[in-house]
Amino acid sequence: MVALLLLLILCALVIAALALVLYLKRRETELLTAELRRIRTDHLCSLLTVMIPSPESEQLVEEINQTLLAKRDAIAEYRRADLELRHAIENISHDLRTPLTSILGYVQLIESEETSEEDKRRYLQIVEQRCRVLQRLITRFYDLSRLQAGEYRLEMEKLNLSELLCELVAAFYDDFTCKGIEPDVEISPRLMAHADRDASVRIFTNLMQNALRYAHSRISVRLYQSGDQVTLEMSNDAPGLTQEDADRLFERFFTADRVRSGQNTGLGLAITKTLAEQMGGSVYAELSQETLTIRVLWLS
Repeated sequence: MVALLLLLILCALVIAALALVLYLKRRETELLTAELRRIRTDHLCSLLTVMIPSPESEQLVEEINQTLLAKRDAIAEYRRADLELRHAIENISHDLRTPLTSILGYVQLIESEETSEEDKRRYLQIVEQRCRVLQRLITRFYDLSRLQAGEYRLEMEKLNLSELLCELVAAFYDDFTCKGIEPDVEISPRLMAHADRDASVRIFTNLMQNALRYAHSRISVRLYQSGDQVTLEMSNDAPGLTQEDADRLFERFFTADRVRSGQNTGLGLAITKTLAEQMGGSVYAELSQETLTIRVLWLS
């Protein structure tokens, strides 16, 4: 009789314990559900915490928190991309509007009966120049979109960068002369790199155009071997350029031209960086004592 009573008491305790466990699990589920609902409806960035500790609850909360973190990162990336897109549209609109406004103004002058034939011919030349500016802008927009979409195919080969750079420096000789600058050129002979010819030409051209645009009195061009890499070092004096500017040179649409005259989209260096990285190299800028130095590295 006593044994039966003890057995009944033991069963009651087991049932009570099971009931308590079930209640706690249900309560934990209710609390987690309420917390998740609060996070969702209030758009909070908080994470869940285990209110009634148990291995199962801790594992579940960990998985839910990982999902919440992934969602948080996705939202932050979406907002960053959306802001970047808005800035890009604003910059593109401004860069296209500037030459278009100029073109429309000269077209009105050409249509005017008071404009002489000589002035009309001169205005037509200006309109042609502005149209070429527009063509370059649109080409750069298209090129960058292809690069970032992975649609720009590189044909890698063993390339003589020394020979290629010498040809381009010579091609820019008149531009240096017009600028009143005698460039300091130091190109080591027969430097070979694993590279795409068109991409390398584009990099050399973009950097020389950038140096010519902003240099006041000094430009230097160096090409040398550094370990298993070939390094291009393009330097120019850059009074007024800040460290913040130097840190952002390779951002899309960034330009040190604060008024955005329409002559510079800020895409040239972004394209340079993307091309260099897609060829397995790298590019970075350094500002020291009002001298900007941009280095591009190719793999030998």
